[in-house]
Amino acid sequence: MLAVDTVAQADWVEQHPVLRDPFIPVTALQMDDAPDQNALKARPFVRCATDFQIGRQIEAQLHRSGMQPVRGFEFSTNQALFADG
Repeated sequence: MLAVDTVAQADWVEQHPVLRDPFIPVTALQMDDAPDQNALKARPFVRCATDFQIGRQIEAQLHRSGMQPVRGFEFSTNQALFADG
């Protein structure tokens, strides 16, 4: 099972970090296997609302990495983000 890191430590949890970066961009199936940054910047980007802590953290990570993709959609709930319409 993969899960997010928790704040509390538990003796019964075995941890093996598999990622170094706090956020990993995910692309649509229609994009190449390894699109370059220019291709990613040109595409709309689904964002978490910046009035939430996670949204601000993602924006800060994008800024640090030099990624400022086109603003696409901004969502404030996971239900809205994963809605199937």
